[in-house]
Amino acid sequence: MTEAMILRAAYPIFDNHQSLVGALVGGILLNNNNRLAEKIKQAVYGEEKHRGRDIGFTAIFQKGMRISTNIASKEREFMEGAAVSKEVSDRVISEGRDWIGRTLIAGNWYKSYYTPIFDIEENSIGMLYTGILDAKYRDRARQTILIFLGITMTGMIISIFIFFYLGSIIIKRIRILKQATEAIASGHLDYNLPADKFSGFGMIDEAFNTLSQSLKERDDRLKKVFKQLTRTERLASLGQIAAGVAHEINNPLGGILLYSNLVLEELPTDSPARKNMKKIIYQSDRCKGIVQNLLDFARAPSDNILPLHINDIILKTLKLVRDQSIFHDIAIETMLSDNLPAVRGDRSRLEQVFLNLFINAADAMDNAGTLTITTQLLTRKSDDFDSVVFETEKICLLTGTDMLKITIADTGQGIDKTYQSHIFEPFFTTKDPGQGTGLGLSIAYGIIQQHDGFIDIESEPGNGTTFFILLPAGNIIDTGTDHK
Repeated sequence: MTEAMILRAAYPIFDNHQSLVGALVGGILLNNNNRLAEKIKQAVYGEEKHRGRDIGFTAIFQKGMRISTNIASKEREFMEGAAVSKEVSDRVISEGRDWIGRTLIAGNWYKSYYTPIFDIEENSIGMLYTGILDAKYRDRARQTILIFLGITMTGMIISIFIFFYLGSIIIKRIRILKQATEAIASGHLDYNLPADKFSGFGMIDEAFNTLSQSLKERDDRLKKVFKQLTRTERLASLGQIAAGVAHEINNPLGGILLYSNLVLEELPTDSPARKNMKKIIYQSDRCKGIVQNLLDFARAPSDNILPLHINDIILKTLKLVRDQSIFHDIAIETMLSDNLPAVRGDRSRLEQVFLNLFINAADAMDNAGTLTITTQLLTRKSDDFDSVVFETEKICLLTGTDMLKITIADTGQGIDKTYQSHIFEPFFTTKDPGQGTGLGLSIAYGIIQQHDGFIDIESEPGNGTTFFILLPAGNIIDTGTDHK
């Protein structure tokens, strides 16, 4: 080769007047400059090796001839002076474009990159070559495949183990669920699955326990409704008996009152017997009142049935009692809904119901406390009874009729649970002897029944008592103002 490749640099020289007077020119011969090739390799690949061989390979070409390289001295004689393929020469030297591909150098395949070297006039005069051992990537690919196969096999083994483990857990839980369903089917509605947070079936257990609790609540409601129906039948029988007894007693009482008054008129004003006779007349009048209450309890429905605004009846009844002495220290709160449908009923008899409940509430609070009266419309929904709390209301809604609900709550001492099932029976009372006949709530119960309604009670000792009245709603709208 009669030509050489030099890496040249020039630096301008100026005189004291900063005028250019010359240039300092220097150059490095690239031919056989293997140290430069080694520096390029160090800059690109460092000291990394693969299987004891430098991973990187660099070379400088003049035209298509290799003039320097970093290959070890033993192989350098073979490497220097070697020419590149015509494909590479045409692409890089002739066209001035880069070439990337695989090349076989000294028996090893390299991933190679050739880029043209240009002179100052932009003429392609040579190439710079860098390559990296292809074996590194083949080995890494082989390792990756082996690792992937190992992970796959391990995953398959673990999956099989998990499959059998989960299968055993599922079968075990199915057996537990089967036992639970059999227990519920046999009537043990309070059966609950034990909480198992670690098996992954916690949600299923919770759902099953919720279902079991719901079935138990429904069963309890049915039992309560059955008790209510039984109580209704018992009260109806008592009403018939009371009516018969009242009719039998009423005539003798009338005679006693008549003749007692006649005797009283004939007695001298200073007779000591007049005092006893007045007691006879007083007690006879009291008995006659009790008999009349019994007749009211068993009385047939009134013919005086009219559309009524329930809020007006409540407010009128409150007006009657508000100024009585027993209500002086009682705070009365009303929350009466607007635009309520009317109810069909006997005004005087409904007023009697509310009057009785208001007075009972005042007595229960020892004439001091808070009496709260609310009204609202219960509208039947196809499957949603979430807004309805009490069992009686649910039965009402199942009839398909919208109901007016009247709530009368006091802050008194409450009623013991053992007494609540008898609260509407004639002559049953929780008051002290001589304080009541025990017919007020019985009469109220009968009146509400005659209006195709329901009356129920909820009370806990120390937490007051709440009465609930439900009456079928009509179509006339109450246009009164807000009563809150």
